[in-house]
Amino acid sequence: MWVATPGCQQKASPGSETITNLPMPNTYTANIRLKAMAEEIRKDPTNPIPWAKRSQLLLEQGDKIAALADARTAWRLDSTRPESYVLLATAYKASLRLDSAAYCIYKAKANGYVSPGLYVIGGEILLITRRYKEALKELDKALDLAPDNAKAYFYKGLVYEEKGDTAAAIRNLQQSLTLNPEYADGHNKLASLYMRKGNWPMAAEHLRSGLRFAPTDAFVNFNLGIYFERQGFNDSAKAYFAKATFYEPSMYLANYKLGMISYTQRNYLDATNRLEAALQYAPDLTEARFFLALSREFMGNYPEAENQYKAVIAQNKGYIKDSKGGLARLETLQARQRRQDQQAALRDSL
Repeated sequence: MWVATPGCQQKASPGSETITNLPMPNTYTANIRLKAMAEEIRKDPTNPIPWAKRSQLLLEQGDKIAALADARTAWRLDSTRPESYVLLATAYKASLRLDSAAYCIYKAKANGYVSPGLYVIGGEILLITRRYKEALKELDKALDLAPDNAKAYFYKGLVYEEKGDTAAAIRNLQQSLTLNPEYADGHNKLASLYMRKGNWPMAAEHLRSGLRFAPTDAFVNFNLGIYFERQGFNDSAKAYFAKATFYEPSMYLANYKLGMISYTQRNYLDATNRLEAALQYAPDLTEARFFLALSREFMGNYPEAENQYKAVIAQNKGYIKDSKGGLARLETLQARQRRQDQQAALRDSL
């Protein structure tokens, strides 16, 4: 995903800050659906369909472990259905067990089971492993079977983006939205590409659509934060970055962005909290660690600042000279603090 770099901002046009956050129209909550599926499973635990349905919903909810368990059960109950292989491969892929996902696809093909979904998930796995030529072949096979498959065009767009062909990426992503105008992932990715090109009106249009169809999607909210940050509206950017971390706490880039904005606003306590949250999921993020050290220093927590500066130097990925300067500064500050403490102790003893 393309991310804006700190300090890279552009002027906003009048009225460009307003993007309405529309409420979700569907009040039939995921919890109610999960309870209904659990009841179906209780009534007939040998029926693979409710197991598969619950696995799919759990994937949408981000519960990868439970989703994989249900997908395995659905496959064991009926391994003759191509959909079982697609679901199992999808669950393995979500759990980053790519070898297991690829094996599911291989077994399905070996048994003569083919479907657009099987080729799409195969193309996605090949994309993740950067085997772009093979990924395009798989996705084209999906489109041979189902020319109206929006996901196949979406992943072709991602492949072309990875290959550096932005025009082809946009063309395929737009085709995915022609086939499915409510495809939030397509809107979000197009918004990202248009921001990269500096086409802010088109980016805003797709962000509005993405937010309308998926208001709780962490990536949509993150890209909204990027949009407002690049336009110079830091308060709005912070609001959407915060939503992104609410919907997906492991989204370390959103916490990093929040930390950097708070740092520039001299809110060092919030900067510290956000940068620590980012480092929890991305400990090698050197820039976050360096600005965490600075925030700790400005808050007067010299021992912790010293630890962070030393960690930056040990990582050897940048900010080494600045961190050495920080350590020298801290040595002076701590020596001054010791002298002040000694003088205070002497006064108290008189």
